[in-house]
Amino acid sequence: LNDVFDDDRMGKLYIGINIQDIFNTKIKWDTESKQQDEIERNWKYGFAMTQPLAFMDSQMLFAFDLNSKYDGSAHFGVEVKYKSLFAVRLGNNSSNFTAGAGISYWHVNLDYAYQNHELGNSHRVEFGVFL
Repeated sequence: LNDVFDDDRMGKLYIGINIQDIFNTKIKWDTESKQQDEIERNWKYGFAMTQPLAFMDSQMLFAFDLNSKYDGSAHFGVEVKYKSLFAVRLGNNSSNFTAGAGISYWHVNLDYAYQNHELGNSHRVEFGVFL
């Protein structure tokens, strides 16, 4: 199939499986009660697709994943990256709106993320230097 779909104008599809807390992580609290909890295993299934946008030297990314626990919570997102310099993101995290933006230049990244949830709004900023 690589010969049939080997075209730079077509996107690439990625499929993944992630197992979290594979051995059902046990937590023992260092308190007077000595409470013990167990974090159950979670299977996360997902896919992502990149699509080049040659007319503006950019790329679009679609991503989706689904958890086997947390009532089967799902996450969906879209990112448009312009000339590998600027990115705009929109998504949905378990029915909560998410958005973000990022700037990349040389070896420096600056990212911002927003999420609306039942505890209020979250704002995150990341600054990174990659050598």
